[in-house]
Amino acid sequence: MTTPESVQLQPYHRLVTSWPEGLGSVTDALSAIGASVVALDTPAEVPQEPGVLHLHTADGGFAVTLPVPQDASGVAALDHALIERLLVNEVLGLDAGDKRIRYIGGDYSAQWLREQVDAGEAVAALLIAPVRVDDFVRVNLEREKMPRKSTWFTPKARGGLVLAQI
Repeated sequence: MTTPESVQLQPYHRLVTSWPEGLGSVTDALSAIGASVVALDTPAEVPQEPGVLHLHTADGGFAVTLPVPQDASGVAALDHALIERLLVNEVLGLDAGDKRIRYIGGDYSAQWLREQVDAGEAVAALLIAPVRVDDFVRVNLEREKMPRKSTWFTPKARGGLVLAQI
């Protein structure tokens, strides 16, 4: 048991372990679909506000603002849904369940994610702002489903089995 005040939504990131063949520059491909891609002067960190994701590749860090379609509202306008639809599906040509996309919970730091790319364990780290509580509540009140792997709650609920001999 815990109090509502102690529960927090943490970020849920992505590691891309390899690019699809023939992709070329991911930043050029993002620009081609209307995304704003700006090189970062500092290492990619976890964005604090939705609307911008930080991308870390062998070429450095980038702030990426994905275009929000005019007809997008509710769940479709959330960062995780835009990333899945525009970056994963459209730019990379992958299904979000593809084994090349690893979902990384909020208990891993931005530094660890960058190190995975720098060590060659992944080609890109997508650092995504945590879902806002207001957005989470709104989506649930509207009886919609949150995007895949978009909410990382802390503290984690304890699980277990208790047996008693009667």
